[in-house]
Amino acid sequence: MRKIIYLLSSFYFIGMIILVSCEKKETETPEASTIADFDYSATNDLNAPTTISFTNNSILATSYTWDFGNGETSTQENPEITFTEPGVYNISLRVGASSNVYYNNLVEEVSLKVKDPLAGKTKTLYFTDRTTHSVRYIVLDDNEPIIQDFGHTALDKPYGMVVDTANARVFVSDYRAGAIYSYDMKGFDLQLVIDFNDPNLNDPFGLEIIGDKLYWAREEGIGRCNFDGSEAELFINFNNTSPPEMSIDIQWDYLNECFIFTNDKYAFTGGVYKVNFDGSHISELVGGTNGGAMALDVANNKMYYADYDKGICMSNIDGSDEIIIAAEMKDVFCWGMAIDHDAGKIYWSNKTNGIIIRANLDGTEKEEFVSGVNPYALALDIFR
Repeated sequence: MRKIIYLLSSFYFIGMIILVSCEKKETETPEASTIADFDYSATNDLNAPTTISFTNNSILATSYTWDFGNGETSTQENPEITFTEPGVYNISLRVGASSNVYYNNLVEEVSLKVKDPLAGKTKTLYFTDRTTHSVRYIVLDDNEPIIQDFGHTALDKPYGMVVDTANARVFVSDYRAGAIYSYDMKGFDLQLVIDFNDPNLNDPFGLEIIGDKLYWAREEGIGRCNFDGSEAELFINFNNTSPPEMSIDIQWDYLNECFIFTNDKYAFTGGVYKVNFDGSHISELVGGTNGGAMALDVANNKMYYADYDKGICMSNIDGSDEIIIAAEMKDVFCWGMAIDHDAGKIYWSNKTNGIIIRANLDGTEKEEFVSGVNPYALALDIFR
């Protein structure tokens, strides 16, 4: 009996040794792994343009290779990238490992959607009307055009208009009154920006905005002031020693950083000209045009301009390859043009016949968009 008890005790002891040995083997600490991980924060509520700051949260990484899905890459630990266009971008981070173990996770991928700030928003066409002496507007939805009016009805010859999209203001020049006004996007909060009491104004025609400055076409050059009318000056002086003599409509070529403008032919020599932002290198692009309104499609290197002697013309921005896209506009006054780049449409005013025309950018599919008006300047913005 004692032998049996001894044997059982021996087996139990040996079993415990084996069990303890197995338990020790199973609790050994594995070699540390490398894991790729990151998060991000974005400006402008992820609406384009947006700057995104990527924060690396990887474990035991020795190097970083980022691909942002827009053609840009980085090896920084915490990069910052600006996305200028809306779209879905596949972001990937590949990290270097501190040890070569099979359970490393070296790549982290995230799909990031940069939103289009104009998605779902309808555009608005603004125009000045000399009969109502006011600014009027049409929401460009799928319905028949409905004309709505600003409350201010004291405009006389409103040749120029431009929209300050960033600050939601509409600027209008009145040539005869010698004044520039601004409104909110529905025609309220009327402000007199500058008037004839400032000698720098000098009968304003077309308007343009660059940054935080307002520019206007005028005899002898191009004027400039702050949005509140302060610091007014004759920014570019033609000196009138030779053409050009009087800018009528002005547009900004942001790629080449120059103004392009029509020159008056009623009292002067006409033509389409360009001048650098610093006033240097004035040159003629199209000779002798009897112009009024113009518009630029800079991204596609196209320039549109009204010529009383020929009609609506289109050319390259350097003036080459001119074609007439609306010969029926010959002997017609056109003081306003606006391009809807997203829709691929151009609008122009026909003061003589009291209509606004809409067409494709190549001049095809012309249609009478609205009639029974006395349109001068045109401008486009999103509906507010």
